[in-house]
Amino acid sequence: MKRSVRYALLLVLQVVFVFLVDITTFRYRPGHAISGNGNPGVIALVTAWIFFVPFLAWTMVCARRFFARSPKTLKQIRWPLLMLILLLIMAACEIAKIQAYRAACNGFTNNPQSVVFHFGWIHQYSNVLYYNGYILVADISLSLLIGWGCAKISHQKLSSQRLSSHS
Repeated sequence: MKRSVRYALLLVLQVVFVFLVDITTFRYRPGHAISGNGNPGVIALVTAWIFFVPFLAWTMVCARRFFARSPKTLKQIRWPLLMLILLLIMAACEIAKIQAYRAACNGFTNNPQSVVFHFGWIHQYSNVLYYNGYILVADISLSLLIGWGCAKISHQKLSSQRLSSHS
């Protein structure tokens, strides 16, 4: 199987994990009792992260390889700028998601007035804070940006070595 097909399948798997974590995360409804049914979403969350970390490493390697083979693209500032803007937008969205969670639950686990006061940081209401579409897109953008930076550094080292060997 070609590398690009395997990468695409892994990307699709990451998107499926976003939905699995979301589906298995309980939603607190004000005025209702909290769930005591454990945390089934932690299975999806842990599995997602097990596949996510190598996926991000592979994204960095692929990005570095792509940009290293494309010197014209490497010189353009629009790609890293686009990745940085996307990263910042996703970070702002994730912060908004965390604030909405905090408001819905009356605070975090360190607040005695919170409905999740007696839970740990990872519980049946918070799974989506640790793996969601914002995190997926932000981390892909960051991996691409790091891959671009590594290719840029390698290109500069090669260029300086070529210049010093001609002198």
